[in-house]
Amino acid sequence: MVFQPYRVYRTRDLQAELAAALAIADEVIVLEVFGPGEVRQPGEGGIALTAAVDLPAGAKVFVPSWEDVPAEVVRRAKVGDVVVTMGAPPISLMGDELLAALEPSGA
Repeated sequence: MVFQPYRVYRTRDLQAELAAALAIADEVIVLEVFGPGEVRQPGEGGIALTAAVDLPAGAKVFVPSWEDVPAEVVRRAKVGDVVVTMGAPPISLMGDELLAALEPSGA
């Protein structure tokens, strides 16, 4: 699962619910919150959400940079895996990047 939270206040206010939903996945990659014009306070955002997900440390990771996500997916994905992207509107644009990155590996 690749998840980009949407809006700082939503991520903060719904952190427990989001973390519980993300914990259903086998592995989770969390990006920073997409919140144009919003300011994150200390303890808010993608790092805090990642920490709240009840998965083993090796099964969850915070990847703040969009450009680094495809390499992280390639590192984790195995043949037969399903990679799901969810969250803020820009995440729908990542599918083609992930497919291109996964193609050479055969995953």
